Amino acid sequence: MDAMILAAGEGTRMLPLTEKTPKPLLKVGGHSLLDYHMSLLADLGFKKVVINISHLHEQIDEYLKKNNHYNLDIHLSFEESGPVGTAEGIRQCVDKLASDTVFVISGDLFTDCRPQTLELDDGYDAHLVLVPNPNHRSMGDFLFHDGVLGPLDGQKNGLTFSGIGIYRTSLFKDSKYTSDDLGDVLRELVNEGKVSGEVHEGIWVDVGNIERLEQARELADSSV
Repeated sequence: MDAMILAAGEGTRMLPLTEKTPKPLLKVGGHSLLDYHMSLLADLGFKKVVINISHLHEQIDEYLKKNNHYNLDIHLSFEESGPVGTAEGIRQCVDKLASDTVFVISGDLFTDCRPQTLELDDGYDAHLVLVPNPNHRSMGDFLFHDGVLGPLDGQKNGLTFSGIGIYRTSLFKDSKYTSDDLGDVLRELVNEGKVSGEVHEGIWVDVGNIERLEQARELADSSV
């Protein structure tokens, strides 16, 4: 299986930090977020990694040329006209992926997650890592029961999608799933009962703004 890091976002909620530094290169605990992801992928045994880039892409390209200490075969996918959306970003990389399934992680996470499974069972088109709901997403994204995800029903709080998942690459070739946003595609699949999952209860921060960047830094400092 190949892997992919989603790293094309502009990080507008992180301004002014992201005016001169792409979000995946922001430092937490003395290392860039991108370093943590590459270390994770190497630890999990991945060899080939595709990274989509757009905002300040030259910095990421240069950084990887100098800091690929993980023996990873890295391929960059440049979104020249600007970020195209998470699903479309994967869709544009399908030709670079040699495997039928792909492990995808969002480039703005700080986590100690090591997924329990790297395979898709028959009958499922995706497998997502879920986390307990953070303060900024109190209702969560999906219900979870007996290893299978279901849609929120308005009566119960669900769990939050971590930004880590495994997908059949055929999803991004199928004309049925046309949204540019990965969340939209996943909700369709969940409604069809085609998504399995697992829960991670360790460290996880969606570094979406400066406050959560500081939270990640405090966690990194306390774990040293």
